[in-house]
Amino acid sequence: MMMDCPRCGFSQPKDRFCASCGMDVDAFLLKPKPLWVRILQNPNLHLSLIAIFMVLLVGYILYTQSTLVSRGVRQMLGTPLTSKEAADPADAGATPLEESADEIETVAAEIPEPVALTAQPGSTAPAAAAVAAAKEPTQIEAVFWEVAHDTLSGLFTVAEKVGESNAGRVFLFKDGGKIADAIRAGSRRVSQPRLANLATGAQLTIETPPTAPEPFQFGMALQVAKWENREATLRWFAQMVLSQPETPAEMASQVPAVKAVVESTLNGSTALGAAGLLVIVLEPNNRMPREEYLNKAGEGPWRIFASEDFRNGVTEWVVLVDLK
Repeated sequence: MMMDCPRCGFSQPKDRFCASCGMDVDAFLLKPKPLWVRILQNPNLHLSLIAIFMVLLVGYILYTQSTLVSRGVRQMLGTPLTSKEAADPADAGATPLEESADEIETVAAEIPEPVALTAQPGSTAPAAAAVAAAKEPTQIEAVFWEVAHDTLSGLFTVAEKVGESNAGRVFLFKDGGKIADAIRAGSRRVSQPRLANLATGAQLTIETPPTAPEPFQFGMALQVAKWENREATLRWFAQMVLSQPETPAEMASQVPAVKAVVESTLNGSTALGAAGLLVIVLEPNNRMPREEYLNKAGEGPWRIFASEDFRNGVTEWVVLVDLK
C-alpha cells in the first residue's frame, strides 16, 4: 500500500517516517485536542478564575458591611430606620428620630398644671419642691458629648456599671442631676439633643448615611421597652464597623490600604428613673480613620473623630441619656 508524504509529497510504501524528508507522518496527522480541553488545561485560565473569585469575595464582604449596622439596629428595634422604608409611626407606636436639629419634631404630652397648695407659714420651699417632684417626665433625651477622660474617671467611682463590651461601657447614676452638670462643664457637645416622647415603644435612632464608606459605619438605637411608675426600662444598641488602624505611610497614601474591617457592638438594658442618668462611653477600635471616610460620612456625632484630643485619647465619646 502506497502513501504520499503530507509534507514533501514523496510517494512510498506506507510507513511511519517519510523516506525523503524523515518526517514522523503519524505525529503529523494526529488530531489536535478539542478546543474545550485545551482551554481547561490552560494555566492562565486557572489564574484568571482565582483572581475573579477574589474580587467577587472582597466586593461581597464590603457590600455586606455597608448594611451591617442598619440590619443590627433593625433586629434590635423591629422597625426600619431609613425614611424610605419606615412604616407609619402611628401603626408602629414609635416616635422616629430626625437626623438633624432642624428636623427634630417632638409632640410633648401636656403637663398638668401644678395643684395649688394652701400656703402656710414656713411651708413655701417644701411646697415648691413637692410641685416639682409631682411633674411627670414627658420625653427621653440623648446628647453626644466629647468629655475629658480625667473628668469621667473620677465620676465613675460612684456609678453602677450596667454594660460593657468591645465597643464601650455603660454607667448608671440613680441621682444624675449634679453628675450631668459636672460632665457638661468644660465638655464639647458634638450633636444636637435627640428627643422622643416618653412612652412604651418610644425610639431614638441615629446612623451614618448611605454616603459613608463601608469601612466607616456607625449606628445607635435607644428604645423605651416599658414606661410606668416614673421609671423607664431602657434598651440600647450601638454598633461600629471601622477599618483597622493604618501606619503613617498608609494614611498619607492616596490609595487606602485594603484591610479587614472590625465590627464592635454594645447592647443591654436597665431601669432609668426620673432623676437618673445613663452615661454611655463609646470606645472605637480605631480613633484615627482616614479623613476622606469622615468627610463622606458628613455631619453627625461621629465628627468627634476629627478632634485631635479624641484621636490622642485625651477625651472620650459620651452619650448622656435622661428623662425630661
